[in-house]
Amino acid sequence: MHRPNWEKIVIFNTSLQIVSGSFKTLHFFVKIPPSDLRQKVKFLASSHRCSIKSERWSSLCKFETHYEDMKQKGPNDFNVVIDVSVPRPHPYRLSRNVVVSDLDNLWNEMPYVKDYLKARDFVEVNSDQIQTQSEELVTGSMDFWEAIESIVEWISSHVVYDYNLQGQAYKGALATIRSRRAICSDFVHLLLAMTRTVNIPSRAIIGFHNQENAESWTIHSWAEVYDPKFGWTPIDATVQPTNIAKLGDRYIRLTAGYNCAERSYAYYTTPAEETDVDISVKQYVRIGEDMLEVSMFPE
Repeated sequence: MHRPNWEKIVIFNTSLQIVSGSFKTLHFFVKIPPSDLRQKVKFLASSHRCSIKSERWSSLCKFETHYEDMKQKGPNDFNVVIDVSVPRPHPYRLSRNVVVSDLDNLWNEMPYVKDYLKARDFVEVNSDQIQTQSEELVTGSMDFWEAIESIVEWISSHVVYDYNLQGQAYKGALATIRSRRAICSDFVHLLLAMTRTVNIPSRAIIGFHNQENAESWTIHSWAEVYDPKFGWTPIDATVQPTNIAKLGDRYIRLTAGYNCAERSYAYYTTPAEETDVDISVKQYVRIGEDMLEVSMFPE
């Protein structure tokens, strides 16, 4: 058995507080990061009784709480404790005998990836400007990964990272290709739009990154494209040189989605008839000695 390159305990802490309204029962969900060959995740404990639901690319811890309990206790803290270990990096396997013109037939046999070809908020696949630029870079006779590398190289050469944009609202792919300035989520949205335009499924990853020589972990986003033989494969277009299929132990994946707006690891639901309920939700993640606050976005 290969020993992990490193192993850490990760604690997800979520604080819920009633702002207005009332309800009988509230269901609260915490996403557990994916576990696979690249990232081993083991559920250890939770502060409250929960059930675990497995999905295709992630799992959910489901909690149930009641209005009277929350009202009496004030802020309710729910903790989920997991163990994350990252094996020593080894090369990703890549399909090198698939051409772009064959992709339609391949995806017909894999209907579960077709949703990752569609336009979404911030991923303007139908934009004339994005389509034109993508189609200039990619031809039907191109190798699958040659096409991806061409798009990533173009983005890296024409878009610059702008720290002044941090903390601002998402711009989306179209605004990014026009302004040529971006933060990590903008790089991701542009990469998603350009790859989906040429029939390559792609998704956004929200997680944590520990840069080389950095003392702490930070929240980060990157992309994954779906290799027809070997599945989801990562790309980080914000670093230099660009990181294609080489992510190692400095990345922890948290959630995957159609765009970067699906970044919350926790969310709640109430019965449909209870529409006036407003709950304050604060999310924190502790990795080793680092405590990070994760902004709440609608699910």
